[in-house]
Amino acid sequence: MNPFEHHSLSKIVERYKRDGFYIIKKCVNGTDLKIMSDYLTNKWQAYFQKEGYKKPHTKLELHGDTLLISPAFRKLALNDHLLKLATLLQGDDIQINYFGAQINPKQKPEKNGMPIHRDGGELYENLGYPFPDLGVKFALWLTDGMELNRGNFIVILGTQYREVESNNDETYSLKIEAGDVIMFDPRMLHGRGPNHSDIIRQVIFMEYGPRWLEPKWNNSNLLTIKSNLRPIEFQLYSLFDDPWRSFAPRWIEKPLHRHLNKD
Repeated sequence: MNPFEHHSLSKIVERYKRDGFYIIKKCVNGTDLKIMSDYLTNKWQAYFQKEGYKKPHTKLELHGDTLLISPAFRKLALNDHLLKLATLLQGDDIQINYFGAQINPKQKPEKNGMPIHRDGGELYENLGYPFPDLGVKFALWLTDGMELNRGNFIVILGTQYREVESNNDETYSLKIEAGDVIMFDPRMLHGRGPNHSDIIRQVIFMEYGPRWLEPKWNNSNLLTIKSNLRPIEFQLYSLFDDPWRSFAPRWIEKPLHRHLNKD
């Protein structure tokens, strides 16, 4: 499976930088999709039986090592296609600054999705405009989003380079197949449409960015399996013993560079 067979990496990066996003088709195979989807379904059912039944229309979010403790999600984090794109955009001195899943059941008819926004919270607010390029995000769809009202990803093209939203902006609701990945700039204005379907929406989000940023997820459970992880995972999951390594990594602490260059 080669999701880049129709466009070169340089063309993908060009379109991403122009529009703020790019859809990578069939990035993950059906077997891996099912493993991850079943994992999230089990988490959802356990949550629903315990407390979710009280608010059956409420979304569930899972973060960090809750997912990465599973080999299937670690395989996704090491996906060569995504790592190549992440390093082309952010360099090879990066880590996973966010890893999480959204599970969205059918909403009430009067409910909307998520309003238009930028990711990054106070990061961009404090740093100000022009917003610095501090990451690239990937959204893997485990469920079908080829029809509207399935929690579709909404974008406003090119707004990663603008400070404010305009009344003349045109929004686009993307239609995505299970196994597709939306690569997007966190600075781009985007949102989520409502899920009024009977499909429980499942999407995995990953953000790769500089190692000197504080990760927005917990990696403590991964310490219990640290001896089973590869050096490249130490970097991506920020597991080096000395926190200074995030600011001034030595050659031995740059396994992603060696992996990509086969040194």
